[in-house]
Amino acid sequence: MVDLVNVDISKIKQNIGSELFIEQDESLDTIEDIKLTSPISIKFHLVNIGESIRLRGSLKVDVLLQCSRCLEDFNFKLNRDFKIDLYETIGEKTEDYGGELQVEDIERIFYRQDNINLMEQIREQIILSLPIKPICQESCQGFCSHCGVNLNKTICICNDN
Repeated sequence: MVDLVNVDISKIKQNIGSELFIEQDESLDTIEDIKLTSPISIKFHLVNIGESIRLRGSLKVDVLLQCSRCLEDFNFKLNRDFKIDLYETIGEKTEDYGGELQVEDIERIFYRQDNINLMEQIREQIILSLPIKPICQESCQGFCSHCGVNLNKTICICNDN
C-alpha cells in the first residue's frame, strides 16, 4: 500500500519515460464535509514527460448527498477520469518555481523535491465531480410550494396541484 500523502517519485524523475503505477483502495469516512459510503478505488499512472510529471488517474467512490429538491439523502456513484501535469518547484516556497508567473501557470500544479501529495489531488477531483444541484432521481417531485409536503411520499390535497 502506497502512502498517498508522500508518493516518492525520485526514480521516475531520473529518466524521461519512466513510469509509476498505483492501484489501491483507500478507506476514508469523509473528505471535507463529504460523507464517503465506500472505499475510494484509485488508479494512478505517473510518467515523466520531460518538463513535468503527467498524472493520469481514475477514482470511483460512493458519496452521500442531499437531494436539492426533496432534501432526502441519497447515494451518488462518483466515477472520474482525469489528467494533470505536475511541475517541480525550485525553492522552498511554492512561489519559487523558477521564473515569472505566466497565464498558463494558473492551471499548473506544483510539487516540491521528490514527493507528491496525491491525497490532495483525490480531494480536488472528488469535489470537482460533485453535481452543483444534486437530485436523487430525475422523477423527484420535491416539496409542494403551498403546504410543504414531500410529493414523493405524500399526495398533496392543495388546490395548487
